[in-house]
Amino acid sequence: MTTLHADVETRSVCDLKKQGAYAYVLHPTTTPWCMAYAFDDEPVALWKAGEPCPPRVAAHIEAGGEISAWNANFERLVWKAIMGPRYGWPVPRLEQFRCVMAQAFAMALPGSLDAASAALGLDVQKDAAGYRLMLQMAKPRRKDGSTPVWWDGEDRLRRLYAYCMNDVATEREADKRLMRLRPSELALYHLDQRINDRGVFVDQRLCVAAKKVIRQTTEKLDAEMKRVTGGVVERCSNATVLVNWLKQRGLD
Repeated sequence: MTTLHADVETRSVCDLKKQGAYAYVLHPTTTPWCMAYAFDDEPVALWKAGEPCPPRVAAHIEAGGEISAWNANFERLVWKAIMGPRYGWPVPRLEQFRCVMAQAFAMALPGSLDAASAALGLDVQKDAAGYRLMLQMAKPRRKDGSTPVWWDGEDRLRRLYAYCMNDVATEREADKRLMRLRPSELALYHLDQRINDRGVFVDQRLCVAAKKVIRQTTEKLDAEMKRVTGGVVERCSNATVLVNWLKQRGLD
């Protein structure tokens, strides 16, 4: 079976770590810089934003071909929310994705590509300087009013492209060293992804009511604490003040 190895680099005003991948890919400013890809052991190729979907990539997806990535959830969400709707790429089914990071976790190895590649003793390693550049280019350099201004100089883009391609090469080598998930474990991984896609039902009325009860109870208990301590300890959460107040009364 032919495997498509892929890695995408993006930019956005949205903070990925704070907002999470789902909110990130749906944010209107989230845009890919590039996608590096390789079929099996073939040389790594590069797609740049604005170019059409590579015909071979499209044919592979439409044929139900396998896609491998490190932390494949991110590539999958970018494909589903951006590459398909905005760029007209065919969107792979969930079952076409295989996560090499999940394979590393299954073998008790680190979840970061750089740490895992070092642990595996790979000949190719993640580019540390390129990683720092990627983090910089993932966010705007400044805003002119409401318009973000990006780090898009030719030298930076060239280095980012090289970094992205190196990530694919590193992921591919890691994939060769790692055991694939058993069919039951791969099915469990796909189930986990479907659960994340669907989300969790939340009883919002109950949550709002619970917060109201907590607020009312906290106010009542704080008032009692202030009364009992003669106004010295104003809140139950003032542990240090409470301990000192107790010590002054002979309690160790």
